[in-house]
Amino acid sequence: MDAANARGEVGLKTVAASPTRLMPPEVPAADQPACLRSMQTLLQAVPRLFQAPTLADLQTAVCRSVRTCLDAQGACFVMRAEGQCCYVEEDAVAPLWKGRRFPLRACVSGWAMLQGEVVIIPDAHADDRVPQTLYRSTFVRGLVVTPIQLDAPVGAIGCYWSTPRTPRPHERWLLGTLAEFTALVMERLDVLDALGADLDARSEALEQANAALAGLAVTDALTGLLNRSELMHQAERCLNQARRNGHPLAVMTIELDQFDGLADRLGPDATDALLRAIGEVMHTQARSSDLAARWAGQRFVMLLPDTSRESAAQHAARLQYRLRMIPLEGDVLTASIGISDYEGRQSDRLERVLLQAEHALALARQQGGDRVVVEPR
Repeated sequence: MDAANARGEVGLKTVAASPTRLMPPEVPAADQPACLRSMQTLLQAVPRLFQAPTLADLQTAVCRSVRTCLDAQGACFVMRAEGQCCYVEEDAVAPLWKGRRFPLRACVSGWAMLQGEVVIIPDAHADDRVPQTLYRSTFVRGLVVTPIQLDAPVGAIGCYWSTPRTPRPHERWLLGTLAEFTALVMERLDVLDALGADLDARSEALEQANAALAGLAVTDALTGLLNRSELMHQAERCLNQARRNGHPLAVMTIELDQFDGLADRLGPDATDALLRAIGEVMHTQARSSDLAARWAGQRFVMLLPDTSRESAAQHAARLQYRLRMIPLEGDVLTASIGISDYEGRQSDRLERVLLQAEHALALARQQGGDRVVVEPR
């Protein structure tokens, strides 16, 4: 690992990092074949870097590319985090320092990041500025580290050889070029992450809006109960199921007594609050299989599957009691309730059952209200 010297801070000779040129520096004739091979390898590696879907994939691709382009025995990807060098990825002939952390100022990679410069160690075994015990336990002899810079250095790429070596100018250029491409991809991934988070937030908001719209399409906005059209839709299913299974089905039509006069005394805001409270009562009184809806104005309807007319009458009495418990200054809320049921005839239709419940409700109101009437068979 690129670690501390005896003073706790690396003091290494560095090479200033200059902006990458489109072409490498002038290459001696003897190095031209190797340079050409490295250039071809670089051209093959760059698309893989830009296609990396995540930072982890990019780190893996960079280490592999460094080894291939520079004919090295090892490569490390180092990230800067909380004043430390974090060795997050490596590709090497033997394990190096992946998963370890070192203080930024006690690490060659950290020095490269802090100075924004390339660091070259021709022979780690012969350089007393790096800890010999740490390097002699690895294959590393020659190494070069270059920073990855966005607005500021955010990481570093280390390249390692198993023999003493001073990288040639075109090799330093190749490593610097890889570092610059890496910075570009990291910037793109940051943008994509931000866009992804924004899209996720927008998608969640859209789903919530769609759910709210869907709720408005089937419920009464004030009470939260089903609206009339949704009740009719679901009631047909309930009636068909009762018809197939031969089970009872009761219908209750509920109308609040003297509601118009009460609303005039309360005013619009208090009346809306009262209707919301009525919706809460009906929600709590309804079983999971029951359907409760606001039919219109002060009229409500409940469908009670698997319920006889006698049981429905008991349910209606409990509902009346709960409605009376709603606090009203100087008033008591009462309701008239008419009950009908599906009698098991295949010819029965929902409209007939509802009409019978309406007739029973009319009888309850004619008798003075605040009562339950079951439609006689």
